[in-house]
Amino acid sequence: MKNRYFKEIIKFILFKVLSNKNGYADLSVRSGIAKGVILRLDLRLEGSYWLGNYDQWIFNSVPFGQVIQPGQVAWDCGTYVGYYTAVFRTLVGDTGTVIGFEASNDTYERVKQIPSLGHLYLI
Repeated sequence: MKNRYFKEIIKFILFKVLSNKNGYADLSVRSGIAKGVILRLDLRLEGSYWLGNYDQWIFNSVPFGQVIQPGQVAWDCGTYVGYYTAVFRTLVGDTGTVIGFEASNDTYERVKQIPSLGHLYLI
């Protein structure tokens, strides 16, 4: 119980210190396959994206690097915060393209502000 309370306090402090007036922080993913990519996140709810451990079990199970090759086009349907889009971007490299679809206007407005993804098209 103490660890959970401590974790919630840390998340709250980070949220207050790092977030802009809209409640989002532009943060570089700390580890994993999307390491170094900047995402716009609400740290109260999306800290696992920032840490780079979101859906780690999927990345451990699915050989994305064998399926998505440099120079290819990858699609991300339901982009949300852009985590998978960022992963796909690292796999297709500078010669590839990632096309992301996001139906939610609020989320789309947030994701389209991420300048570091390059070769990314949002629909």
